[in-house]
Amino acid sequence: MNFTDTHTHLYAEQFNEDRSYMVQKENKKGIGSMLLPNVDLTTIDDMLQLCDAFPKNVFPMMGLHPCNIGDDWQNMMQI
Repeated sequence: MNFTDTHTHLYAEQFNEDRSYMVQKENKKGIGSMLLPNVDLTTIDDMLQLCDAFPKNVFPMMGLHPCNIGDDWQNMMQI
C-alpha cells in the first residue's frame, strides 16, 4: 500500500543534514508521496529545490502558513 504524508516541512533548515535520508526512509515505510505546504516567501526556493530533487515523491503547496500571517499578508499572497 502507498500512503501520502499530507503535511511535512522537510525543506526546513533542521533537515539540512538528513533530508535525502528522510525521503528515502519514508519511501521504504510505504509513504510514496509527501505534500510540502509553504510557510512564506523565504521558504519557496528550498521547497522547490526539494521537489526538483524528488519529483516523483515530493509536491509543493503554495500559500501562507497561518503562523506567518502579519499585517502585510495581502502583499505576501501576490507572488
